[in-house]
Amino acid sequence: MNLVNGLDNYKADSEWWNLTLTIERSAVEVVELISRYGDRPNGAALGAARFLLIKIEEWKAMCLKDQMVNAEKNSEEAVWDAFRGALSASNDLEAILSIMQLKGFGSSHDFSDEGGGRKAAHVSAIDS
Repeated sequence: MNLVNGLDNYKADSEWWNLTLTIERSAVEVVELISRYGDRPNGAALGAARFLLIKIEEWKAMCLKDQMVNAEKNSEEAVWDAFRGALSASNDLEAILSIMQLKGFGSSHDFSDEGGGRKAAHVSAIDS
């Protein structure tokens, strides 16, 4: 199987393909909203950013609801700030670190008890 075959197989599963398209459309909308509102988002803009984060976690967890517990713990403001920080970052590392501030995407609720360090990121929908 090559990359094109893999994409065709993925598209054949309409549930996952539709979720991917939803995420892509939502991401475009959030980028436009961040450009428009900057550090003064309205409620609808905040909700759109949080919706995107929840959908990304759903995709990341492949809809295993028991693994979808952390993204929803982030406030709308924290989600907005993380996405805005990623978009305004001057390099990839800054962009990744901005998103890693969010629960479920690198942040851990207990890392402050460990001397202020950051736990290593792992590919999982659940923080340890």
